[in-house]
Amino acid sequence: MDAKYWAQAGDAVFTPDNLQQTAGRLMQYDFLATHIKQDETLKAITEAAKTELFNQARLEEEQDADHQA
Repeated sequence: MDAKYWAQAGDAVFTPDNLQQTAGRLMQYDFLATHIKQDETLKAITEAAKTELFNQARLEEEQDADHQA
């Protein structure tokens, strides 16, 4: 995965509004709403997604290389 692409897409996708919208009805619970609204929560979710996407991209590249060898 291209780092430049990630920077653009990540900034557009991982926003407080999108996170709260995705949480949906869970936002009605004060303790979850408080947690979801914290900057640290958004940062942790963003970092976890980035790590997973980069790991998946690396795995796919390795599999492609194995098939071409």
